[in-house]
Amino acid sequence: MRSLRKLGAEPLLTFAAICFGAFVVVADRLLFATLLGRPADFSEPDVLIVNGLLAAAPFLLLAYRGSKRLLPWLTGMVLTLWLWWRWLENGVAYQRAPDGSGVPMGFALFMLVSPAFIGVVCAWLDEVLRHFRVVRGQESSMAPLSLFWALRVAQSLATRSWKRRAGELWRRF
Repeated sequence: MRSLRKLGAEPLLTFAAICFGAFVVVADRLLFATLLGRPADFSEPDVLIVNGLLAAAPFLLLAYRGSKRLLPWLTGMVLTLWLWWRWLENGVAYQRAPDGSGVPMGFALFMLVSPAFIGVVCAWLDEVLRHFRVVRGQESSMAPLSLFWALRVAQSLATRSWKRRAGELWRRF
């Protein structure tokens, strides 16, 4: 019950995550129908709900963490939209020239587990930014938005940690 209260602690973030998942799924269906000149098919609401929750999963994780940093959210959105775009491209290409091969199963399985990978990347970025803010004593909630900057911070944290451990081992001997 405690985790449910934690999830509800940031209702605006949770709402934004669910809305993004719904947006991705509805946009995918509409683009698919438009590109093929067909009417949009929303006849399977259970599939739409599951796909929406899968698309929203990384953002629900960020909402659960209470992350208000922009970089993890933007990174997750870019990765999610890119993967859904690739899925849309595959579907449209197959519908325009069916070759009997069907759905690319490897990519379908990757799409099924991709929210977990995207969620891990987003949570890692959020943790790096949180740690950097604590270490540096920054009080502002505005962090630089560069992915290069986040990777540089992670590298410096790892290097400092390695140097500290090496120093401790050196002192022991």
